[in-house]
Amino acid sequence: CRQLPGADDVLVVMKTGASEVESKLAVHLRTTLTCYPNHVIFADVEEDLPSGEHLYDAFQYTTPSLRETHSEFALWRKLHAEGRAGLLPSELSGPESRQRLEDVRKKIPGWQLDKWKFLPMANQTIHMYPDKRWYVFVEADTYLLWSSLLVDLAARPWTDDLYVGSEVIIEDLAFAHGGSGFLLSRSALEKFAKTFNSDQSHWESVNEKLWVGDHIFAVALQEAGVHLQNGFPTWQGDPLSFLDLRPDGGLWCSTAVTSHHQTPAEIEDIWNLEQTIISGRAKGRTKRESQVLRHRDIFEQYVLPRIQESRTAWNNQPTVAGREDRSETVEVSSLLECEGMCERDKTCLQFAVHDNKECKTTSKVVLGEEAEGFESGWMLGRI
Repeated sequence: CRQLPGADDVLVVMKTGASEVESKLAVHLRTTLTCYPNHVIFADVEEDLPSGEHLYDAFQYTTPSLRETHSEFALWRKLHAEGRAGLLPSELSGPESRQRLEDVRKKIPGWQLDKWKFLPMANQTIHMYPDKRWYVFVEADTYLLWSSLLVDLAARPWTDDLYVGSEVIIEDLAFAHGGSGFLLSRSALEKFAKTFNSDQSHWESVNEKLWVGDHIFAVALQEAGVHLQNGFPTWQGDPLSFLDLRPDGGLWCSTAVTSHHQTPAEIEDIWNLEQTIISGRAKGRTKRESQVLRHRDIFEQYVLPRIQESRTAWNNQPTVAGREDRSETVEVSSLLECEGMCERDKTCLQFAVHDNKECKTTSKVVLGEEAEGFESGWMLGRI
């Protein structure tokens, strides 16, 4: 995977925090990061990990008085005084946080500090690696389909001012959702850095007033004359196991480059699958001519092998945090009764029961996730 065409033109920038080094970063050290010839990891304290990987402090060049006095830098000050060993359990991030709502996230010290990372991290990046064509920013729970990305980039004009990601809009400004990953060309990142360095104190003041780091970054990019190109659904904000991957579901033929809220176990599984695909291409075993992975490939090679007639402690109709669940439930006495309801509906493809009484059926095809109190099943013949 390190030798793929175009790999050396790309710098992968991973944003993480000291609170998630053990829970989320560790899996990348043995999987995804081994594929990137050029990568850099920014956290909230500089250190060398036992693996030999180096973490850079995103705040190394932040105005000292801000770091030393602002309440949202309390965790940074603690880390620099005591190191990661001084973190309390409440300050640590667990590996399975995708159901955590935004209002809860804002109470966690690491999340309060995180919004400050985007601007100085991007500025450091272009100064450390000024000669790359492409800069891809991801987080520790993002999966980057490296082989697909490189094929996608080969068709893009790297000399243009490109800023690509999954679009979110706040106050009429479209910006790339950070967790979905986003792409910047060299010239776009250079223009940002020129704007930021012309008045760093101003941008730190802007950073203080706004609460979402990826939005703040887009404000600075807009000031620099760089605007978002919406990359959704190629740049994806949900985990692969939450996607509706029916042929007529809207994703089937779209290129897959990123997914978000992936657990460490999922990241390892997807990485192993991607290596198998890369190896198959090298040996001429690829069944399709296209070298890019599409969501249909994800369905056939990742989702389909994992679904079965029924699974205990599994919810195949998960609700994404922050989104309203509008699906209706029907009271039943067993999973078998719920399955019967699904079978009588010719459009139904899967079903789930919560607490052995609440039945949901759907015409979507979703893998789902582990969940206590749930049982799930799929209509395998129909699928």
